[in-house]
Amino acid sequence: MKKFLSLALALLMATVLLPTTALADTAVSPCVAKIGDTGYDSLDNAIKAAANGDTITLGEGTFDLEKISVKDGRNLTFVGAGQDKTTLNYGNEYKAGYSDAGGVGCYSFDGAGKITFKSVTLQDKYAKDDSSDYYRGFIRPASMSFEDCKITNVISMFGNGAVTFKDCLFESSYKNCFNVKCYTGTSFSFDGCTFKSPYGFIDAYRQNTLDGVLEVKINNCHFIGTGSAAAPKPAVRLCDYKHAKEGGAWNLGFTGNNTTENIAVDNKTGSALYGCRFYEEYELLGTVSVDGTTVWIKGEKQELPPTPPTDNKVIIITTPDTPKTDDQKNPTTGANDMVAAAAALMAVAALGMSILSRKK
Repeated sequence: MKKFLSLALALLMATVLLPTTALADTAVSPCVAKIGDTGYDSLDNAIKAAANGDTITLGEGTFDLEKISVKDGRNLTFVGAGQDKTTLNYGNEYKAGYSDAGGVGCYSFDGAGKITFKSVTLQDKYAKDDSSDYYRGFIRPASMSFEDCKITNVISMFGNGAVTFKDCLFESSYKNCFNVKCYTGTSFSFDGCTFKSPYGFIDAYRQNTLDGVLEVKINNCHFIGTGSAAAPKPAVRLCDYKHAKEGGAWNLGFTGNNTTENIAVDNKTGSALYGCRFYEEYELLGTVSVDGTTVWIKGEKQELPPTPPTDNKVIIITTPDTPKTDDQKNPTTGANDMVAAAAALMAVAALGMSILSRKK
């Protein structure tokens, strides 16, 4: 009887304490998202409760961004449990006759402020290996930031402002698509990122934007061709030509240690880091710099300044003649006549001795 009562008491205590612990941590069960210490049973409910500037922390699992809506200018940050633990799906199937190239992009942030993703995998559910399928991504947020994210397939739309990537992995097996196509956004920054593709990596491409200069900054990034043969496109392909319907003026800058592996060298630029889509057909507008030194301007490779000499210099030291005192110099010429004077005295002495000898 005592054993039975002890067991019953233990079960009762466990039943009471476990929910208390869960509530103290999440306030709901199951908890899939949190804002601060408050938990929510769905990502959608967390977004509805989020204030401008809030961070929504996501647990392990897969979330569908097409089922949420942020269209009121709020700036929100989404932090996952890690690239291998939290996946965010987005994208739509092509719709014939629909605006925005068939409506394949994600409209969940159309009208949002700055949207930031950290420590998640982002995956377009409907992307396909087709070079014309480049309207993938996020429609019209004010700006976007990605940190410690894995981005699969292809992504090309980033809203209306600056776009930054830090410590991200871009990975694709597509043989006709780039990892990233810079189709929307005003400037692009890639810092410490790794790109893997059998075809191409960053495509600086734009339509109808000949006004102004678009920027791409690359710092300490690594580009790896994953095919059996070298990837045919450089790390960054510039579509910097002047055309009525597409192209644009791109300012591409490399800083730090940027590496390429298994990537073909561009015939015109002589580099695997950058090249142009066209060379002869159109007027080119782009500029490329490496660590602040301009190496390419409007289709022309720039001669690098000569290498300054090393510090191995030969120094010749000359010792000036010891200046003569005034009493050593000829009054007329300033020459030193000490030797001549001594010789004259010796001659006079010799003459005197000769005269004395004769008298004797």
